[in-house]
Amino acid sequence: MAFIHYADVFIQGYRPVVIARKGLGLHNLLEMADKRGKGIIYVEENCYGPYGPMAEQPGW
Repeated sequence: MAFIHYADVFIQGYRPVVIARKGLGLHNLLEMADKRGKGIIYVEENCYGPYGPMAEQPGW
């Protein structure tokens, strides 16, 4: 049985500034996926949501 990979999945829970500093931000991963000829599913989990006064705070 052959498996065909159409997309890679990346799930992260870091704050946006931290993950970008590590070279794994959305734009970095889009470039990597394009070079590999695959799609990517990029999921961000955040305790306080992406906007608002607590968005940059760590938390689970």
